[in-house]
Amino acid sequence: MRLKRLLFSVVAAVIFFACSKHNSVTTPGSTSGTGTPQVVSLSSFSPASAPVDSTVTIVGANFSPNITADTVRFDDTPATVKFATDSELVVIVPAGTSTGKITVTVGNQTATSANNFIVSDQWTLKSAYPGTVMGYTVSFTVGTKLYIGLGEGAFGASMGTWLQEFWQYDAVSGVWTRKANYPGMTTGYGIGFSVGGYGYVFNNPDSNGAPGLWQYDTATDSWVVKASLPLGPEQGMVAFGVNGYGYVGLGTLDADFNNTIWQYDPTTNTWSQKNNFPGRATSFTASFVVGNYAYVGTGEVGLNTDSATTAFYQYNPATDTWTQKGNFPGGARNSATGFSIGNMGYLGTGLDINGHYLSDFWQYNAASDSWARKSDFGGGGRFAAAGFSGANLGYMGFGQGFDQISPNEATNVFFDLWQYQP
Repeated sequence: MRLKRLLFSVVAAVIFFACSKHNSVTTPGSTSGTGTPQVVSLSSFSPASAPVDSTVTIVGANFSPNITADTVRFDDTPATVKFATDSELVVIVPAGTSTGKITVTVGNQTATSANNFIVSDQWTLKSAYPGTVMGYTVSFTVGTKLYIGLGEGAFGASMGTWLQEFWQYDAVSGVWTRKANYPGMTTGYGIGFSVGGYGYVFNNPDSNGAPGLWQYDTATDSWVVKASLPLGPEQGMVAFGVNGYGYVGLGTLDADFNNTIWQYDPTTNTWSQKNNFPGRATSFTASFVVGNYAYVGTGEVGLNTDSATTAFYQYNPATDTWTQKGNFPGGARNSATGFSIGNMGYLGTGLDINGHYLSDFWQYNAASDSWARKSDFGGGGRFAAAGFSGANLGYMGFGQGFDQISPNEATNVFFDLWQYQP
């Protein structure tokens, strides 16, 4: 009898011990059988910087192997978890996020990274331009659409001929569409701008007095002649639209250098001269618009010289004043390309004073008057590229430069288009 009681006590103890072990198994974010929390922690992530849609591995403790139970955010933007163990998560960098902390939430516990994850910028090649290959194109942007054409034919029967061909690229759909030909004289070195939902192309009037300004209606795909600029340069002009007005100026007229700026009023179809540009470079400058201000800088000092500048200026249309801003840190150049995305300006590529085709790319913060280098342009070195922005993305392409396959050959005309993700 005493033996039976002893055996019974041993069996009961084993059962009790087994039950106690089973109850001590907890899920992340809960407490152990002793009441001790299972602490979720985030010890590291890699890589430290990556573009949107790339993968990042997060290392820590007490994650859930069930991917639906792990909530990961990049700077408060939810991310998709692709793989999970209790100590490792593989996630996708979400679109729309910014540089900031990574957080992992499991149950009622959240772990935050010690360091910021840096969202890097990237370039993506888009659908190829289907039209006639041409250099020295004219372009402008209306909404999320780029309009481009009117350049010099680069190959075959069109080589050396100034073309009236005109195309639209939709940044949302990624589709190219042939539009109505430009009806004016394409005498070369034209420039475009947009105001109030309309596009404008300015070409210097020819010797026969052909009109120099045409308005393009995107809704009707039609062109209307407008009042020509009273005095128009031939090469290296700058143009932009701000607060309902268009601005055209600078460049070279024969051997003379022009630093005048002219304002176009689309309501009255009239031009008026504004305060002269104060910089030394008056041809092949770059420009972009941020908010209610235009920014103009870099460019060639003199005509066909080896002299250029890094100076940059802000133009305030409300007061018709120019203010010098921080110099462009990428080095003196001409024929660079600029555009803006949100409250940031961007500038890159161009031709330096030694004849090198450049591919570097920079961001300008107007609020702090500071520059930061970004990822080099994906299409390689070139000058006179076209650039625009749409749907919070940037686009750049075309232009001229060395062939990227055979860099020692003659200058090549490009007809590619690249998307920039800030």
